[in-house]
Amino acid sequence: MIIAGDVGATKTILGIFRLKAGVIDTLNKKLYQNSNYVNFESVIKDFLSETNYKINMACFGVAGPIMLGKTKITNLNWTIDENNIKKSLNISNVKILNDLEATAYALPHLKESEIYTLNLGEKNHNGNISIIAPGTGLGESFLGWGKNRYFIYPSQGGHTDFAPTNSIEVELLNYLLTQLNHVSYETVCSGKGISNIYYFLRNSDKYKEPDWLTKQINENSNIDITPIIIDAALNKKCDICTAALDIFISILGAEAGNLTLKTLSTAGLYVCGGIPPRILSILKNGQFMNSFKQKGKMKELISKIPVYIVLNHESALIGAASYGLKKMQFIKSF
Repeated sequence: MIIAGDVGATKTILGIFRLKAGVIDTLNKKLYQNSNYVNFESVIKDFLSETNYKINMACFGVAGPIMLGKTKITNLNWTIDENNIKKSLNISNVKILNDLEATAYALPHLKESEIYTLNLGEKNHNGNISIIAPGTGLGESFLGWGKNRYFIYPSQGGHTDFAPTNSIEVELLNYLLTQLNHVSYETVCSGKGISNIYYFLRNSDKYKEPDWLTKQINENSNIDITPIIIDAALNKKCDICTAALDIFISILGAEAGNLTLKTLSTAGLYVCGGIPPRILSILKNGQFMNSFKQKGKMKELISKIPVYIVLNHESALIGAASYGLKKMQFIKSF
């Protein structure tokens, strides 16, 4: 049995897994708010104190770049080190992966019902695959095909420079440059990105903030207002929230297209993360795909790329479990 986890900037989800009849079996699972803990090891100890399972290995997908078995969470003041976890758990087999690397390992284990096809396209079964995942931050990775198998590559592509594609996005960039030294795609294409877009629209006087929303935001000034904005947009409660989400989706589609072209992902793009399943109804309306396809000379090529929305927001957890079990030679790799 292994312990696996998905460690994000806001939340951590941990689980105990084993192989049962060739399928990953979840024995126990729990979600934790990171703000309640001083470090990752204390979360693990809390989780294991509630179980009696004998753990043989640990594997965690972590939202940050991994260097020599160590990383600092990009949007959280935690440092995660394989050696520290080994000492904490008293086991010799510990592996940390980038969270989007872990997500890639999950793809073969997702059920058909957990994937929505947004663009059928023309799939090249020996082509590369790209993954983009907006959540608290923006994650990106890709799978390169070679030697009759896939090789998985993490990246920090979400931190590349934001490039506007229309006049409103140019205004957004100029607004953010007055406050930040660097405006990345993550700044405008993530949970915090939705908030940034919202405040830009409010401060530009393009829309009037309704009184009920002002009150709700003020009452929740110490928490992330992104869920409030998404809920209001989905339920068409106010124009400013709808506009904020529209801009977010346009930017997400454009960056997804950028990633797909850079990796020539003719086997498909997978849109993962916590936000896409919540806004699937809006992703279906064509705006995402329109931005995805606007690539000039490459429009015909990119229009043929299959695009999938992953509805299971725990894909990084599944991937971490898959990797750990594979390393224990229990299940096949790609």
